[in-house]
Amino acid sequence: MLENIATALIVKFLLWKPVLITIGIIWGATVTFFLLFLVFATYNGARKAGRDVPLFSLAIIGPALLFGGILDVVWNFTLGSLLFLKFPTVERPKEFQSYTFTERLQQLKYDDTWRGTQARFWAKQLNWADPGHV
Repeated sequence: MLENIATALIVKFLLWKPVLITIGIIWGATVTFFLLFLVFATYNGARKAGRDVPLFSLAIIGPALLFGGILDVVWNFTLGSLLFLKFPTVERPKEFQSYTFTERLQQLKYDDTWRGTQARFWAKQLNWADPGHV
């Protein structure tokens, strides 16, 4: 009986409108962030390979790269802080700062705690599109 009550409460909570909206915002921000990263990864791969990126293409992807960079910092400070249960370190010397999510992953990927495991998971999600990114 207690299990049924607990299940009903959990379902009711998850179907509560503010919770659904919050989950939707988090999911939408993450998908947008990842799609903008893929734009960056394509541009970065072309640049590393020495290919010429036409000026028109740069004009088209420029806003996506700029918005992606801004979203990277915002995502790192909000959802990244929740994922790692730790705020980014920005008050330390330059080599220990982590304004972007990539910088945070680079700091934590060799950590032997749960944070390191999570950082390696996220690095795997990024490195297939831009090898060596993290």
